[in-house]
Amino acid sequence: MIDLIVRQKRVLLFAVVGIINTCFDFIIFWGLVKLVKLDLLLSNCIAFCCAVFLSYVLNRNITFADRKLSSKNTTANIVSYFCVALFALAGSSYTLLIIYNHSGLLEGKIAGTAVSFIINYIGIKTLVFKKTGAR
Repeated sequence: MIDLIVRQKRVLLFAVVGIINTCFDFIIFWGLVKLVKLDLLLSNCIAFCCAVFLSYVLNRNITFADRKLSSKNTTANIVSYFCVALFALAGSSYTLLIIYNHSGLLEGKIAGTAVSFIINYIGIKTLVFKKTGAR
């Protein structure tokens, strides 16, 4: 029962961090597309990369704070995090393009964000902030 509560708390924290991160991503994306007039995919990549940095810091210090990493694993941890993020970016961008062409910019960005959330949570939980030892 306690394990279930911890898992639910972690998903909730991940979602809260995701909301903060998504707002950050949307603001940068929207500004680049609407104000700077950058290409759709370039804007998505820039916004996503900025958001990934924020996401790493928040998830490392809040969502997965109980999964302490040794300093010698920090570089590998960051590389793993960004690899998961690149996979999520590919899913997000593909979804953005498909939905944008059928429904619109906002709908595409929202759908892409949902795909990214799923890929990120599974990847970060299982590949980056792995549970070490029995808890």
